[in-house]
Amino acid sequence: MGIIVIDEAPVRKWATSNGKGNDLGELVHDKELNKAVLDSIIRSAVDHKFTSLEKPRKIYLTPDPFTSENGILTVT
Repeated sequence: MGIIVIDEAPVRKWATSNGKGNDLGELVHDKELNKAVLDSIIRSAVDHKFTSLEKPRKIYLTPDPFTSENGILTVT
């Protein structure tokens, strides 16, 4: 599984063009957005000739960046 920190601007653009709400907390759980992001990753992986082991089968979307300030990362 891949954990993906979403980029707010493209996600909001996708939400607008797909008639979705504007709440990032809800959007990260949207199955259509999840599929769109995963499909994009797979297309890029195929273009760059990644092996099957390098391609995620599932992803988890989050609006929270990985930082030491929010406790997701450590300073070491």
